[in-house]
Amino acid sequence: MSTETAIEVRGLWKRYGLPMPRLLRRVTGLITRASERTDTLPWALQDVSFTLRRGENLGIIGRNGAGKSTLLKVLAGVSPATKGEIDVRGRVFPMIELQAGANPNLTGRENIMLLGAVMGFSPREIRGRYDQIAEFSELGSWLERPVRMYSSGMLARLGISVALHSDSDLLMIDEVFGVGDYKFQQKCIRSIERLVKSETITILFVSHSPYAIQRLCDKVLLLDRGEQAFFGRTQDGLAQYFNAHRHLEPVVKFGEQEIRNRDGAGTFRFDTITFMNEKLELTPAFYTGQAATFEFGYRLSSELDNLSLRLRIFDNQNTCVTSLVNNFASIRPGAGKILCRVDSLNLMPGTYLLDLKASNNLLQDSTPNTVSFSVQWPQMGGAIPSQQGLFYTPASWALSK
Repeated sequence: MSTETAIEVRGLWKRYGLPMPRLLRRVTGLITRASERTDTLPWALQDVSFTLRRGENLGIIGRNGAGKSTLLKVLAGVSPATKGEIDVRGRVFPMIELQAGANPNLTGRENIMLLGAVMGFSPREIRGRYDQIAEFSELGSWLERPVRMYSSGMLARLGISVALHSDSDLLMIDEVFGVGDYKFQQKCIRSIERLVKSETITILFVSHSPYAIQRLCDKVLLLDRGEQAFFGRTQDGLAQYFNAHRHLEPVVKFGEQEIRNRDGAGTFRFDTITFMNEKLELTPAFYTGQAATFEFGYRLSSELDNLSLRLRIFDNQNTCVTSLVNNFASIRPGAGKILCRVDSLNLMPGTYLLDLKASNNLLQDSTPNTVSFSVQWPQMGGAIPSQQGLFYTPASWALSK
């Protein structure tokens, strides 16, 4: 890997608003008051500093609103920094909004030429890459149609296809794993992996997926409400990220107005969800492979027969990773609790969403993706296994002759 610096950030601060020079602030009291209002706006980024060498790949993680996308926009020059110094060396392709820069009145073919020209390629260079870009996009005859006729997914395919064939020095990617169907996503991932292995390009990668960060990145930058909480090795950064979720409440209470899209007849209603470990102790987070108990408090206004309960768990890409169902012949009216024990919760570390559904011949209650919980490695200070995927599968290995 090269020792050459690809990007250096020193004391970066970013506040949205209309910054005003000091001279103008003194012109009138009105301008001064407007400036003061701007100065009271919250900081989107606060004192962020890091250095990446050529060929290193940085995963930028944090909760929604942490400042991840803002940081990419500032580094790409799309949004100006309020203060601080940024040194970016080389040609940058920002995959922040993949459809950005496309002219709706031009065809897909013409937009490929346009985006290539924006990147500094000569017409001859763009023509030399066109066939590869077109084949990768899988847009076929649509490339001869105006992009105003494209869906958002087709626009994204066009943008990422150009980006992955741009030979940039720095590639800035914001949640590319939501592009297109599953097959196309996997093709994008494989292409990015080839770029990573070549060690000729520096990648800054924003994602909510810890699997993708672990798969693609050498280092991690963890942001928390705009502040730099960690910069360093990927394993250490992910461990700190998972540990930061331990403040989640082990008991979640909700009422009629606290769940959006809550449907059902309402004879049966969920009141609470409680997370407990193998000792039935309250816990805000589970460990991979740990026994887990989900306790559901409910209230029932009249006796119900043949009540079916379904628990589903979703990952942060909105993929249902498991579904648990049980039927109760009869439940008496009043308040009560239902316990669901999972002997071994073999989910990989991350944040998950849980929803519940109760029904007999009618839908009684539903809590669509209302409650979140986190899963962590059993030993936060230890090495994170290199296993990838949604589930952790313990296995024993032996050599036999």
